[in-house]
Amino acid sequence: MAIISNASKDEKSSEYYISNEIFCLNLEKELALIGFKDIMGKYNAWSYIVTAKFKDAFKRIHVKYTKSTYTSGNLLLSAKSQNLSYNVEWEVKVRTDVSNFKVRQRKWTDFVLISLGKWHTFFNQQKYVINIPNYRTNRVVNLVHKTMNPLFDSNAVFEIKCEDDKIISSLRSNKNHIHILNSVIHELTD
Repeated sequence: MAIISNASKDEKSSEYYISNEIFCLNLEKELALIGFKDIMGKYNAWSYIVTAKFKDAFKRIHVKYTKSTYTSGNLLLSAKSQNLSYNVEWEVKVRTDVSNFKVRQRKWTDFVLISLGKWHTFFNQQKYVINIPNYRTNRVVNLVHKTMNPLFDSNAVFEIKCEDDKIISSLRSNKNHIHILNSVIHELTD
């Protein structure tokens, strides 16, 4: 199954529909080019959802891209610009045993946890914290930082966690970041 439209006839002339259609069709092509299969999804003027699995039997990778538009009920504010949610989730099975960790955006209350030594500033990224003290010597953490650094620099990372030998990356971005996903696949699964 492919990515298909579930829009009403009236929606198809909307600039938002056209924008979502272009994004989804380009995403489908780019995911297929780097080896994903089972690419499925739906889109309309208000939202899209796209899921895919990597086709190599030794690399278990799942991706999900979503966009949602919420209405506020306020007729004076544009719902299209005020209530958009973009989410990208990449789940990558890592071959080696790694310790669990979590990197997330920093909250204003984190100064307490940092002073207690429970969380630490993530490399030189002042907007992110990590919950393991010796993260600089952790091979997987260093690979995550190296491959995903442009996402940290653009504040697109919401959270990255490693649990049960899986790295789950949650991004808030309206871009597909295929080149970074491709790097993540090659760096973290080989």
